[in-house]
Amino acid sequence: MRDRFEGILVDGRSLGGIATTLAFPEMALTVDIGVCTPAALRTATVAITHTHADHVAGLHQYLAIRRLYGMAAPRLIAPKAALPVLQSHIEVIGALQGRPFEPQVIGLGHQDECDLGRNLVLRAFEVTHSARIPCLGYVVLRRQKKLKQ
Repeated sequence: MRDRFEGILVDGRSLGGIATTLAFPEMALTVDIGVCTPAALRTATVAITHTHADHVAGLHQYLAIRRLYGMAAPRLIAPKAALPVLQSHIEVIGALQGRPFEPQVIGLGHQDECDLGRNLVLRAFEVTHSARIPCLGYVVLRRQKKLKQ
């Protein structure tokens, strides 16, 4: 599915329990990478809501193809508590490829923010999806600088 919602371009694929990927090409942002779509591949930031396979299974292909095409190392954002297992996963898939991957990996907690550039900020909020793994939702905010009168 590729369409505009409230003026925002969304390129998404989702099949419950199989793969979820939502790319926002104009924001250079993808939320979850259950499958590596062409639109997701072109975004430099991937925000992972949680580490179930249907939300991270495309990560190996995303990292490998970006490197193959000479694209900049991406930024991965994930729940702070999930960082150790996510970083281990990245190390393992780098070993499988024969060369380590070096994405910038950022952990966020409830209400933490990450600058996306172009006056956009990604803010994390806690959600409950599984009692066993940390989960976050994300909202993108546009910050406007107003001049004094």
